[in-house]
Amino acid sequence: MADDPVPMRPQDQTNFLLGQLTGQVSSLQSSVDSNAASQSEINATFRGDIARAQSTADTARSENAILAQRIPTKTAWYQIVGGLAGITGLILSVVALSKLLLF
Repeated sequence: MADDPVPMRPQDQTNFLLGQLTGQVSSLQSSVDSNAASQSEINATFRGDIARAQSTADTARSENAILAQRIPTKTAWYQIVGGLAGITGLILSVVALSKLLLF
């Protein structure tokens, strides 16, 4: 009977279990802190990537605005007709003026 373990007193057993629980909680807290640090690093990387993408998008938008200003607008038909009539009138007036001055 010398090999029989002596049963623990309830207070000792409670202290033993509380010690185990404290170790497990410490391990869990360490794991949470480690994961939070890793997540913070990942978030910082993503924020940097998002900032670069936003900068690229802003540059593309400004370049598109510049290109849109360079695109010629379509001339209305009445402006073309008016221009041709003006050129025709100029030619006819030069011809008429030359007839008056030369003859």
